[in-house]
Amino acid sequence: MANFSGLTLAFRMYDGKGAMKPETTLLSSAAKGSDLLIVEIPEGRARTQLIRLGIMKGEVIRCIERLPGGTVVIEKNRQEIAIGVSLAKTIVVTSAIAEQEIQPIG
Repeated sequence: MANFSGLTLAFRMYDGKGAMKPETTLLSSAAKGSDLLIVEIPEGRARTQLIRLGIMKGEVIRCIERLPGGTVVIEKNRQEIAIGVSLAKTIVVTSAIAEQEIQPIG
């Protein structure tokens, strides 16, 4: 991301077919205070537990704290949820910054 006199630009990568490919990261490495979009969650029992808590693909969450040992505390719908480091390493996220298209002048 670059910032030029108040204008923030997000750089994106493209897949081989011309479609935009957002940068992804693991929840375990998310920065405190960042708004995130969940891209992928693990399969199996962990997936079932996360879905019960409202944490599923396409949902927006906020990382509100990173605790010693790697635990990540997220906020979703005014509810705080602590996620252990091993589970956080299996959740793929991307930045949920609202993007605005630049319209041509004229």
